[in-house]
Amino acid sequence: MQALKKMLFLAALMASAPAAFAHERGGWASIHWHASDFLGLAVVGVLAVAAILVARRQQRTKQKNEQ
Repeated sequence: MQALKKMLFLAALMASAPAAFAHERGGWASIHWHASDFLGLAVVGVLAVAAILVARRQQRTKQKNEQ
């Protein structure tokens, strides 16, 4: 479960970073976010929560079957 959380965090980081740094011609002053960037980050968040819920459900089912 810890590895899953780490992978989800890194996926969210990799999905959000390129959007903020896409306008590199203006230097550090040009780093900004658009509404579509936040929407993409929200989608990654929703998918992360869904993945955690599915993983927990599978873990409970596995424990239930072992008993």
